[in-house]
Amino acid sequence: MKDLFNGIYTYINTVKNTHRTFKVYTVKKGNLEGKRLVSLLSGPDNNNNYKAFAFVNDSSINTFKKYQGTICELYAKMIQDITIKGEISNYIKKGVIVKLEKRCLRCNRRLTHPESLRTGIGPECIKNMMG
Repeated sequence: MKDLFNGIYTYINTVKNTHRTFKVYTVKKGNLEGKRLVSLLSGPDNNNNYKAFAFVNDSSINTFKKYQGTICELYAKMIQDITIKGEISNYIKKGVIVKLEKRCLRCNRRLTHPESLRTGIGPECIKNMMG
């Protein structure tokens, strides 16, 4: 078994030209203190627009009841298969690659879009450099 470390992961489907960004973190306060969660980036702010949908355990990712039977359950299975079980080859055949969080080389903002991850520069900094 591999471990799913806290951090930001962008899963890119190169065949469908789509991507999803997930945040894995440990809750620091409240009823869930000490629990590890998986959240999906659900808005334009890649620092704050994450929606939790699953718990991370030692050997599995368990989707919250309200998200079972939804796309979030499929995301949880994909993350579990790739990261915990190490079954990345099946997903590579389908065109899925995983990128860890990077920061813009110019302004240090978090990058999550595939093109920004590739170049190391965010869209706002690219515009400023070109204009």
